[in-house]
Amino acid sequence: AAFYDLLLDKARAIPGVLGAAGVSVLPLDGDNMVIGFVLEGEPRGEDVPPAHGEMLDVVTTDFFSVMKIPLKNGRLFSVQDDSVAPPVIIVNEAFARKYWPGQSPLGKRISAGYNNDTLRAVIGVVSDVRRQALDKDAAPAMYLAYHQASYPAMTLLLRTRDAASNVRSALPGVLASVDPDQTLGKIRPMETVLSMSLARQRFSASLLDIFAMIALALSAVGIFGVMTAMVTQRTRELAVRLALGAHPRKVLQLVLSHGAALAGIGIVIGLFGAFALSRVVAGLLYNVGASDPATLLSVSVILAAVALLACYIPARRATRLDPIITLREE
Repeated sequence: AAFYDLLLDKARAIPGVLGAAGVSVLPLDGDNMVIGFVLEGEPRGEDVPPAHGEMLDVVTTDFFSVMKIPLKNGRLFSVQDDSVAPPVIIVNEAFARKYWPGQSPLGKRISAGYNNDTLRAVIGVVSDVRRQALDKDAAPAMYLAYHQASYPAMTLLLRTRDAASNVRSALPGVLASVDPDQTLGKIRPMETVLSMSLARQRFSASLLDIFAMIALALSAVGIFGVMTAMVTQRTRELAVRLALGAHPRKVLQLVLSHGAALAGIGIVIGLFGAFALSRVVAGLLYNVGASDPATLLSVSVILAAVALLACYIPARRATRLDPIITLREE
């Protein structure tokens, strides 16, 4: 405990550091520590296995302020919560909802750990943290004060100013001044940890993006080919209309309206198919609905524009032909 106290004090003195703290397991880093516990009034003892098990973190005093985790009720750990003070514990909102629904958790007591008969009083409730993955709901969690439950390998957390590029280079010297036999692990921005936690989802999303673009391109090419063929087949009809005195603009409007009607029918059928298959892709999306209106609207507009363009180009070409020459060729 003295080692980490001194290390944190020296880390806070680095120019550009706004706060320093330690935690046993870093959120979103892929690891979790689950510990057994019993509530006050439940059987406990050396021969009684814990009745419950939830995630637990050992944290230093400034952990919640450095990580910007809001306090919802009660108080946070202080320097007075040391090894000789009454044992205390902090829980998150999910924990309080699960084990004391409709009650205030403050003052409730928990015995955490195997063969541990110590009852710890709940002194505070903090906001939930998605510590496993962003696409998973926050799980119940407990927090212990570091001086009351020393953990051998803590992760150092530093909140810095945006331009504090000197912090990374200063950390090895700070650690060596405390204990030259210790070495630092990986030094990473929290954004990197967050990005790595989303690597699998982003890879899946990238594949879906590629397949979706290919499908959209094939759809556009197919629509263009079909509509072009349809107008080409109507070249004789268009020539007859022009020969009988129809205005080229009216002929063009006729072709475009027919093409728009066919494209509209196809888009409606496609939208029904998209809604029917929405559950298939729902598990790969985060904060975006499987039937996202903006996506469906944009794709529909693109396909409609491709269909009208496919009608317009050959129809425009046909209206500029000499009716006599066209009918003679037909």
